[in-house]
Formats: sequence, structure tokens, C-alpha cells
Amino acid sequence: MPTSAASPRPIGHSHSAAALAALRHREPRNISELATRMRDDYQVRLAEAVLAANLRAARVTITTTGNARAQALAGHLQRLWEQTLPAMLPAIGEGRVAFEKVWCYAADANLSLIRKLEPLPFDPTELRLQPGGAFDGITLQAGPRPLVIPAASSWWLALDPTPLEPHGRSRFLGAPFTVWKERREAIRLRGIFLRKLVISGGVAHVPPTVELENGQSLDVFQETARAYDERLAGGLMLFPNDRDADGNYLYNYTEPPTLMDPTPLEAVIDGLDIEQLRSFGIPEKTVVEGQAVGSFAMVGLQMLTLYAVIEDLLSQFENSFQRYVIDKHLAANFDAGTLPDMTIAHEPLADRPDSLVAEIVKAAVTAQQLPPLFADGTLDIDRLLTDAGLPVQTEQ
Repeated sequence: MPTSAASPRPIGHSHSAAALAALRHREPRNISELATRMRDDYQVRLAEAVLAANLRAARVTITTTGNARAQALAGHLQRLWEQTLPAMLPAIGEGRVAFEKVWCYAADANLSLIRKLEPLPFDPTELRLQPGGAFDGITLQAGPRPLVIPAASSWWLALDPTPLEPHGRSRFLGAPFTVWKERREAIRLRGIFLRKLVISGGVAHVPPTVELENGQSLDVFQETARAYDERLAGGLMLFPNDRDADGNYLYNYTEPPTLMDPTPLEAVIDGLDIEQLRSFGIPEKTVVEGQAVGSFAMVGLQMLTLYAVIEDLLSQFENSFQRYVIDKHLAANFDAGTLPDMTIAHEPLADRPDSLVAEIVKAAVTAQQLPPLFADGTLDIDRLLTDAGLPVQTEQ
């Protein structure tokens, strides 16, 4: 491995990048269509909404130790993150989102800024990589000739990228896709069951045809079927009172002895609903209230499991934003020797205040009069404010 003469630390390039380039998988072009179909499923939509809601609720901040100019840049990037986060969330289903950087110049702060990160549609965009694997922009298939958006003006937010799948991978694939297919089949079978078995037809005894007084022949089978349809719609089945030589009715209808019960099939679908949430890494107790809540410790563990999934997604979003947005702003506005430290980070999700504590504090601080439990010292208001993320400064 080569080393520099001035430093004993190793320097060099990736030996595997060029070899792996030939083994890279092409991005599946139907992934967007698959994600759209899966989002039509209520439980997949719920799972994605749970992940998105937690990502939106995370407290993400961009900080810097630089001068006033760097502080102004950090403030702009904070707003840019908040404006762009909703457009990042489809990466959960598609595996990536491609953006075009719309640059501008702010004369008052003497800063070159990305005014907007414009999300590009999935199907006509394709990732460009240099032979060594570095990002080289985006190809946009628009019109008769493809448009190449250079790396300086584009951002490819990839979720779960690997050397063989640098474009990213959808969180809908794998276990979520497998469970979704099973649920689709179960729901299809439920539809057939409800249409054909739950409300099953009885037995009617009627002559096949009857001749009317005007000589016209009437298809009794067809008329009985029409009358049965009206019965299902809330009407009545009416038959003539004609009897045969033995005094028995020529026409009669017998209801089915029992109706089929769809409960077992409904139970299967309910179980698959839970499996669908679990396939996304979402413990069901964090989303839906079952018959048994369980111990506080168990609920806390399930919340930590959900937080781990959110932390992973959020960290990937932040790392990509740091590399392709924040660092590019720093390079465009500061000399190499004067680059300020500027980082994006979030408050650990497990440190978020308990919702009950937050509601108690909210009720206390908005009340016209301090509640008795606070007034007599039974509840420590200072401690609750701190637990709710509102530290109190005591005046000296």
C-alpha cells in the first residue's frame, strides 16, 4: 500500500471499486410501480405512515462553530432540511429519491446557496457513477435526448446502498413484499367467500316453464332467479298458490340450513395485518391497541425497537444530506483552510419526553391558576419541565 513521504499514514484508492463495477445490479425499473401498488394496501400505507411520522417528529439540528457568515449558512441549511424532508420520505418505498440542486446567490450574506432541492420523478432518472464508484450526477431521460445533470447540481439520496446496489434498495422489498402477497391472496379469498358462500342460495322447486293465458311461455327458472336477487336486496319472493293433484304447492323455496361463518378467514387477515407491520420492523403494540397491553418494560422494549428502525433511516438521510448538501455548501463558500465545522444531528429518539409528562406540563403552564398538586409541592414542577425538554433556569 503506497504512503506519502510526509506522513506515515497510508493513502491510496479502492482496489475493489473497479472490479465490483462490472457486478453492480441495475436498478429495477418497475420498483416505482410496485411501490404504488403496495401503497394501495391499507396496512402497507399504515406502516409507511408510522415511519414517516416518526421521521418528521425527530428534532434535527444543523450546528456550526463558525463565524456569523457560517451561522447564517447553518440557518439556511436548517430551513432547507425542513422543507425537503417530506420529499425524502418516498425513499422508504422506492429506495431512493433524486434531486436537482437549484443554486442562487445571497448578496446580503455573500453566500452561494441551494435555494431549492427539486425532487425528480423516479422512472426517467438514472444514477451516474465514475469508474471508481464516485457519484457523477444524474441522467434524466426527458425528450429525444437524455439530459445529464452534473454532480454539482444534483443529489441522489440512496437508502440502504451497497457496492452492488449503489442506487439504493426499497424497504418494501424482502419481508414486506412477501407478507403483502400473502395478504392480497387472503383478501381475495375473503371476497370470493363473501360473494359465494356467506350468503348462499337456498333450494327452489318450480316447473321449468309455464304457459300464460295469452299463450306466451314463461321461463320460470329465470324469473325465480330474478326474484331471488330482489330478495337479497331486501324484497320478497312471491310464488303462485297453485297446487298439484295431491295438494302440494307447485312452487316452493327452502332457505339454506346454515350460513357460512367468515370468522376464521378474518382471523387470518388480522394475523397477516400484524405480520405486515412486523415485516417493516414496527412492533404492533406501538401502533395498535390489542387485547393485552403487557408490562411497561415490554412496551418500552417495543418502542426502542421502533426507535432503532427510525434512527437507522434518519441517520442515512442525515449522512447523505451532510455529504451532498452541507459539505458542498461549505466548499462553495469557504477556502479549504478556513472551512468551519458544520454538522447535522438529531436528538436520540429514546430521549424524547413522555407524552403523558408533556400533556401534564402543557396543562400546568397554560392554566390560569397553578393546579393544587403543584402548588402544595406534591408534584415537582421543575423536574417535570426538565423531563418535558424545557429546562428551567433559576435566577440568582
